[in-house]
Amino acid sequence: MLKLRRAGAGARHLRGGSSLTSAPPRNRPVLRSRTLWYAIHHPGLSVHQTLPAGLRISDYVCAAGAETLLIEIGGSLRYFGGWRRLHETLEQHLDELYQHQPEVYRGSVTPSPAASTLLARCARQKVVAHSSELRSALAGITIAELPLAARLKASLQRCGLFYLRDIWRLPAAQLRLRFGRELSEYLDRLLALRPERPPRWQPPPQFSRELYPEYPLHNTAAIVHHVVSLFAEYREFLLRRHLLSAQFDLMLHLSDGQQLALPVITRYASRDTSLFLALFELALEKHTLTADVIGLTLSSISLQPYSPDQQVNGLTDMLSARLGADNVLRLQLAEEHAPEFSSATQHWHSPPSLLADTCALSYRAPAWLLRPAQRLRQLHNRPIYKSQLTLLSGPQRIETRWWAGNSIRRDYYVARNRQGSQLWIYQELGSTGDWFLHGFFC
Repeated sequence: MLKLRRAGAGARHLRGGSSLTSAPPRNRPVLRSRTLWYAIHHPGLSVHQTLPAGLRISDYVCAAGAETLLIEIGGSLRYFGGWRRLHETLEQHLDELYQHQPEVYRGSVTPSPAASTLLARCARQKVVAHSSELRSALAGITIAELPLAARLKASLQRCGLFYLRDIWRLPAAQLRLRFGRELSEYLDRLLALRPERPPRWQPPPQFSRELYPEYPLHNTAAIVHHVVSLFAEYREFLLRRHLLSAQFDLMLHLSDGQQLALPVITRYASRDTSLFLALFELALEKHTLTADVIGLTLSSISLQPYSPDQQVNGLTDMLSARLGADNVLRLQLAEEHAPEFSSATQHWHSPPSLLADTCALSYRAPAWLLRPAQRLRQLHNRPIYKSQLTLLSGPQRIETRWWAGNSIRRDYYVARNRQGSQLWIYQELGSTGDWFLHGFFC
């Protein structure tokens, strides 16, 4: 059985005394070039930290959870000249990651991705060359260690099934009928009876370009001239990979050794170089260069897949670049029946609230509200705004916020005066019966 552990300067070894770097014993099958999955469980490290190490030995690596790396090594054995060289290459890079960490990392090799992952997570570190050996290799794993629903595991244990060896003794058809498809399909994946191809991990696309002009750049016009060529390369990169950019950094390298970072952020991902250039110029205006610019570096930060219906709002981005992100707001609906509390403001870079889509007023209300509402004059109990008002529709009664201590009881009407203005007015329900103007319809 394969045992990987940190032991200072000592080598990793097999349980049973055989070294990993030695030739396999006669009774152990030699790993050949077939589909084999090497799972490495590394507690304490994110799988994204170890994925690059897996790419050193195979082009097919997967993330099997937050702390488990899965590598297809069947096609790499011949390239490395066997298991020994392949394992030495991988453990060299893993040692670099674990140099200052005491955690133990464990690995297992089987023809099944699910079996390799399960063995590695349960610290059963084994090398299984043939699928016919999977039953015996997995027999000692308890039901509690399986990645199944807690309810299903409890049902198995109530039936006296505590190890996988207990399940192997049952007929597959009756097992599926009694415990459902989830367990049956998982057992088939463990024994490599069901084809399984985990999604291949690929590093996220990144863009980074450096440009060092032949002469120092003294003014803004010269800087912009060279930035345009960087933006052209950036746009070509986005087009080739069907991506959009939401944020990138432009670093200016100054002749006095200083660096000036200018982040360019758009509310909606885009690849409009004219918008990028306008935002860069606005960001550059806020800084005073202390020396000549001798180099430029453009680095992508946030890339998104291209979508044909992607929204682009260049005006908002330019206002934010000039005025500051905290000074550009957007109107957002709130879950309130009282008109004066039914809207709020958000910063433009904040993600839109779901209330904007799910909360809609159940009555007709204008977009322009007066804060506070304006008391109207009355003539014979008829409201006046520049002239006597004619009621077009209503009343629409609103009674709310009694729990907050500022109870609202009103009858709303749509009205029009002789000048043609269409108004939203209400009358207080109570002893006074005053009329108020609350908004204008466009």
